[in-house]
Formats: sequence, C-alpha cells, structure tokens
Amino acid sequence: MLSQFLAAVGAAGLTIAAVVGAAYGLFKLLGEKWLTQKFNERLESYRHEQQKALERLKLQISSTLDRTTKLHQLEFETLGKLWTLAAAAFGEVHQFVHPFQTHADLDSMNSEELADFLAKSTLPEWQKAELRDGKDKALRFAKSAIASSFRLS
Repeated sequence: MLSQFLAAVGAAGLTIAAVVGAAYGLFKLLGEKWLTQKFNERLESYRHEQQKALERLKLQISSTLDRTTKLHQLEFETLGKLWTLAAAAFGEVHQFVHPFQTHADLDSMNSEELADFLAKSTLPEWQKAELRDGKDKALRFAKSAIASSFRLS
C-alpha cells in the first residue's frame, strides 16, 4: 500500500510538474509576446508624442524667425526713410544758415598766411594742396569744410 501511495504521489507530482512546466512554457511564450506588444505600443505612443512636440517647436521657431525677418525688413525701410529725411533737413538748415556763415578770405591772404592757416586746418593734405594751387580758394575751402564735417572718424 505504501508503494501504491508513493506511486500515486509520484505520478501526481510528475503530473503537477508537467502541468506547471507546460504552464510556465506557455506563460513565457505568450507573456513575452504580450510584453513585447505592450512595449511596442508604448514606444509608438512615446514617438508620436515626441513628433508632436517637435512639430510644435518647429512651428514656434518658424513663427519667431518670420517675425524677426519682418522686423528687420521694417527696420531697413525705416532707416532709409530716416536717412532721406535727415539729408533733406540738413539741406534745409544749410540753405537757411549759409548766408550767415563766414569763412576766411583765403584769396586775399599771402602765401605765408595761407600756409599757416592750412597748417592749423583739419583738412586732408590733398585738399590743402588743391587750395594752395587753385583759384576761388574761399569757395573751395567752404565746400571742403562742409564735406569734412560729414566724414566718419
């Protein structure tokens, strides 16, 4: 009886082991597929969210660059108009003030006085040479003085 009992317990144990082994194998096979499927679903969802975020950023960058481009375009248009208005204002002021300006009478100076006057002048050497050698020195000096006041330093 004991041997029958042990045989029954052994058979039951072997059956249970076989069932557990089969369940484990089936679980491992199906569980791995299930886990892989769930992982792939979550990965796709993550990629989709990342793609949406990337598209939002591209749109934001594009709109910012578009605004910046428009601002630069307006700036260049405005600076051109401003320069034109400033030049016109200078011309008007120059015409108004011109009769009141006085310049040295270079035509009546002798060569020593002219040399001393030109040495103290801020005109470039080529303009000084033109004044020494040319006629209408006073008119040329007035034009040179106006032109040199607009040079950038």
